[in-house]
Amino acid sequence: MAIINFMSNLLVAQPNGVWPKIIMMFNSQIVNYALAIMALTLVIKLLMFPIDFFNRKVTRKNSKIQAEIQPEIDVLKKKYGNDQKVLNEKTMALYKKHNYNVGGSCLITLIALALSMFIFFTLFSGLNKMSVYKIEQQYEDLRCAYYNVETIDQITQERVDEINADAAKSEEAKQRVLTEYQNTKESFLWIENVWIADSPFANPVQNFDKYAKAINMSDELKTDQAKAEYEKIYSIVDENTRDQNGYLVITILTVGLGVLQQWIANKKYSFKKKKKTDNVFKEPKTKSNILTMILMPVLLGFFAFMYNSVFGLYMIVGSVFSILTTPLINNILDVVEKKEEEKRKQKEKLTYSRK
Repeated sequence: MAIINFMSNLLVAQPNGVWPKIIMMFNSQIVNYALAIMALTLVIKLLMFPIDFFNRKVTRKNSKIQAEIQPEIDVLKKKYGNDQKVLNEKTMALYKKHNYNVGGSCLITLIALALSMFIFFTLFSGLNKMSVYKIEQQYEDLRCAYYNVETIDQITQERVDEINADAAKSEEAKQRVLTEYQNTKESFLWIENVWIADSPFANPVQNFDKYAKAINMSDELKTDQAKAEYEKIYSIVDENTRDQNGYLVITILTVGLGVLQQWIANKKYSFKKKKKTDNVFKEPKTKSNILTMILMPVLLGFFAFMYNSVFGLYMIVGSVFSILTTPLINNILDVVEKKEEEKRKQKEKLTYSRK
């Protein structure tokens, strides 16, 4: 009876939380979960686009002012370098004169960063819950198919003994399991199981120990009978599917696109070549900048390597969106700044002519 008790204690409930509900809503419209996550990512990025645009606009404006007043700041440092209090007062007065708000720029950047990190980690948690749910749900579906019942509660000890004793029925049960696996598996292109990492070191069919760890199974349910039941069901699938769940494509793309995204984010775009005499602010390539450009993509690659493939797809689509939109934002801002500069010159010319 231990096996039956094990089955009845593993009735799968849908995960709670906002993200799982949103994910399942998208999946109801887009059957493939991988495509649903990619569509959800695009929606998130489009909603975040105005915030990102405004953040870049303010950052560019302050960067331009900083470049213009940097020579004056250098003069102040030489003149008042020995008196930090006076230097700070003169610097703040200079900032006020040029309408340069350091705090405002930092606040907007922090808000945008905090919102991005909040979405990143809450969605990560939501997808992990979905991963556990889908892995449990698939096992339940395969067991029901094996014993040819609608729900786990309908499995009786007599039914178990009947299938195990009858060779012909056992072969039929195996065929039902394979058919159910093909109908319920969540695959995408080269990935056999999107709820497991895209890796040649990960099997799309987990062994009992990994399964128990993934769903946080209690010790009282980790019995020899439960293990035997699990291995009996999944050995059928394991014999008829490949041993690896992927080829590290998502991990490689996550790191590569992350580096490209960081490089593009630090690159300045314009429609026309600027004259050599133009005072263009360029962020210096410090060791800190280079470390960030490498460290962040590697960290994202770690998430892609260790966790489910759908979260890796979220990071890839997000990076691609940023790579495509960053030049667009910079070019739009170039046009806006050019028009603002023309208006400023016309206003100065009009004021001068009236005098």
